[in-house]
Amino acid sequence: MKTCLPNAIQVAHAKITCRRSNTNTLVRLEHEGWRPIKSDVQNTDINHAIYFDSKYYAIDEHNRLVIAPKFILEYFAGEQVVQIEKMGISLLFFVLKDRVIRVNTDNDIVEHFRGEVLELVTGNSHACLKTREGYFMSGSNASFEFGMEDLDEKIVREPIPAISLNKLPILQVYCGGWHCYAKLQDSTFLGWGYNRVCF
Repeated sequence: MKTCLPNAIQVAHAKITCRRSNTNTLVRLEHEGWRPIKSDVQNTDINHAIYFDSKYYAIDEHNRLVIAPKFILEYFAGEQVVQIEKMGISLLFFVLKDRVIRVNTDNDIVEHFRGEVLELVTGNSHACLKTREGYFMSGSNASFEFGMEDLDEKIVREPIPAISLNKLPILQVYCGGWHCYAKLQDSTFLGWGYNRVCF
């Protein structure tokens, strides 16, 4: 039995566990039984799985999208999907080698960012993209999630450079519901966003 990566498998506080039988990939939501989910790719281990909008999505050890609705599988055919993340209940992000694609619950597929993304982390309504050029933010900044007080817009659909973050020696950024934390090179943490949740 293989457990999927823990950073992508929270489903209303339930974990998804994946395993393969001879003919199917089986998925189990915590406190529920095992269910087969359809995959055309045989003899592969699931590396990363997520449950979004009542559907399963999974990538295998070769970064192939192997479990998803048919139109998503067709769209990403032949592509290497490095990471899948959800933002709240309305957006799903697919990180590819040279771009990020977002899909909403209406099944609209949009290119979200062009360029190599090393990591994408999400909160309930905001996303932080780590690139070689620095950090980019998108989504809601209503609770200062971007860490930029001079930003007039409350909703930013396309990623913008996170100027404040890019001035700091950051090792890693973590997104919570309406807040973020950054681990700095000296092992201290910096937090910003909605204070009642954050601190």
